[in-house]
Amino acid sequence: MQRILFSIIAVVIATTINSCSTTQIGKLEGRWQLFYLDRLEDENIYIWEFGEGSVFTITQFTPPSPTNPNPVPSVICRGEYDSKAQFIDATVQIKNLESASGSAFQQLNMFEFQSYEGDWKILKVDNDVMRLGSDYNQGDGGGYVIREFSRVN
Repeated sequence: MQRILFSIIAVVIATTINSCSTTQIGKLEGRWQLFYLDRLEDENIYIWEFGEGSVFTITQFTPPSPTNPNPVPSVICRGEYDSKAQFIDATVQIKNLESASGSAFQQLNMFEFQSYEGDWKILKVDNDVMRLGSDYNQGDGGGYVIREFSRVN
């Protein structure tokens, strides 16, 4: 009897934990403004969009200036994403990134562009805030990067 009760409790706990990961993935879709905490000198605004059908886009918005009072936003790269819920973790994999032709993305550090691709652990996501973390270039002495976002309506 105790084995049956233990088995039922284990199944309920596993299902609950997996549903929490699935709920996080459900909140991922949409537009998110990236906040560079390590690049405060960059005045541009970057929007990461996780669209329907696994389409991933990064758009750059340049602030108005006296010489360009009405800047036009530009898509700087496109790619794909895939999300997965694992036991207690939810991840999103960004892949096949390509620079949009003629984009301002060429101004960004190429290493940073490459570090966007790969698996990102969803550290937090709700209706307002998202935090993603990723290991990158571990074989080359890389590190762990965290990116923080706020939802754009």
